[in-house]
Amino acid sequence: MHQSHCQPLPEIILLDMDGTLLDLRYDDQFWEQFLPSAYAAHHGIDHETARTDVAARLKAARGTLTWYNIDHWSEELGVNILQLKREYNGLIRYRPGTLDFLRRAESLAIPTVLATNAHPDLVEFKVNALHEQGLPFSSFFDAIVTSHQFQAAKESVEFWSALQNDQSFDPKSALFVDDNLAVLKAATTFGIGRCIAVDQPDLSKPPKAVTDYESVTSLDEIQFAS
Repeated sequence: MHQSHCQPLPEIILLDMDGTLLDLRYDDQFWEQFLPSAYAAHHGIDHETARTDVAARLKAARGTLTWYNIDHWSEELGVNILQLKREYNGLIRYRPGTLDFLRRAESLAIPTVLATNAHPDLVEFKVNALHEQGLPFSSFFDAIVTSHQFQAAKESVEFWSALQNDQSFDPKSALFVDDNLAVLKAATTFGIGRCIAVDQPDLSKPPKAVTDYESVTSLDEIQFAS
């Protein structure tokens, strides 16, 4: 469902980070290629065995807070995830249209909140990486919230209840954008008024078919009356 209807200004904008604001290629390649290579070298096993093992462990935890907890994976895999992320950081970049959208929200004075499953240490790392490129980030947001603060992943309604209590907004008047359909389902179930899917979170891969939600390829396609 690739369309963006012009709707009234939201009272608040809630935005995911990885795959929505930032190109998911960095994370996909880290977890699918770079980490298995480091894991194989550390444990003295072949790459394919390492890749299969890491993929199976991640799959078992998908959709839970554990999946996003780099402290857990550092202990589980015996490698320092944050240090590896720092070594492999060349692909941290905005998706096309992101800065235009953020600047428009800023110019319209719409409260904007980053709502991410990313571990707080990774949020800080990526923000710093963007700043080192001369790109603004933190200044666009009235708050930066991670699911780790609430001990509930965004795939759960509990996260949305905690976020609403924390930020004091009317869910029906909120706009939320994410690339994760399970997260969008939880947000919709909670009552977020307008949920939009990003259909090409990893710019090196083809767009995904989205049928249940309004979808965009880049955030600057999102329309609302001003």
